[in-house]
Amino acid sequence: MSIITFIFNFSLLWQATRRTGIDTLAAVVIVIVLVVIFTIFSIALVFAFFSYKRRQKRIAALKQFAAENGWKIVPEPTLNSFQHLDRYSLFRGGHWKSIAVLLQKRTDDGQISVFDCIFSIGASRSARNHTTTVIAFHSPRLQLPYFRLYPESLLSSLGELLGWNYIDFASHPEFSSRYKLSGEDEMHVRQMFHPQVLTSFESMPDLSVDGGGNYIFAYTLRKVTEVESLNTYIKHARIIFGLFHQ
Repeated sequence: MSIITFIFNFSLLWQATRRTGIDTLAAVVIVIVLVVIFTIFSIALVFAFFSYKRRQKRIAALKQFAAENGWKIVPEPTLNSFQHLDRYSLFRGGHWKSIAVLLQKRTDDGQISVFDCIFSIGASRSARNHTTTVIAFHSPRLQLPYFRLYPESLLSSLGELLGWNYIDFASHPEFSSRYKLSGEDEMHVRQMFHPQVLTSFESMPDLSVDGGGNYIFAYTLRKVTEVESLNTYIKHARIIFGLFHQ
């Protein structure tokens, strides 16, 4: 609805109220309702426009990054590019998941991927979209139990009070205070997080990690990593990959 259309409709409504004898108070109420609807619609339209422009700018920046750093751009990417995603916590939460741009690079023993995962949380009418930059490693030499590692938060503290089970290590209290670790096979997960792995995580930036089978996904939930920081982000993710790579 353009401003000209709104003014035209408003004038028609005003004339109609005069012809039909609707009192002034009722006419004012109708006008206020229309103004509110028009304002909400205009704000939503402006927000959608700037969101679209921001997304296009992000896509262009990622494509330039790919060209400058030897990455391949996957045309028309989907989450089907990865297997068994329902086993990883990142992809189980929310709905309407998609990928904006998928960058991939072959390694000596597998493949590394970089992508922005877009997902929605909440009811359909009040849902909010969130974007997370994810670094994914796939290698046949990864033979991992399924696990989830993420930084300590208020939600995880509440979960602990409610009886959620986390894997702690008495030998590394700093690790256990900074991270929450869970997994389907606790014994196997404990074996995988040996002292060298625990010590390495204690000295690294806080990242969330979903792992299992032949995949590792590293990310900071609901955070988009700027292109200028992407190589550093990938470097930290590579260190994590190296800790579990056999």
